[in-house]
Amino acid sequence: KSVELSGVKQRENVTAQLLIWDLEGHTKFKGIAPTYLQGSGGVLIVADVSRSETVERISEHIQLFSSVNPKGSIIIALNKVDLIDEEKLALLVEIAHSISQDKVIAVYTTSAKTGKDVDEIFQKLAYTMVEQG
Repeated sequence: KSVELSGVKQRENVTAQLLIWDLEGHTKFKGIAPTYLQGSGGVLIVADVSRSETVERISEHIQLFSSVNPKGSIIIALNKVDLIDEEKLALLVEIAHSISQDKVIAVYTTSAKTGKDVDEIFQKLAYTMVEQG
């Protein structure tokens, strides 16, 4: 995915090219995940809010990524927000913030169906990675 950034490190415009791997959260992929994560400047951890176990496993994904890339940028996306009510979403956002530690730069509520905050996530991740060099 190409992301256009402006105002980055005193440069007028920057285009960041993001290479995206979907590693899934299943345990059968944990053995190979570090190979794909090695050298990555950032990660987007996506949890499906309609399946609470994916939210509960966010901290595992943070630990795995941080063990391979301690200085990498981490963003959490709570996806499929169009499928749950506001009260449940507020609780899940609170849970995500409580387990995100100081390593997470942002938590977003998203919907792939409606496009809510999808572009914003990639903008934030690319901007942070470029700024950190």
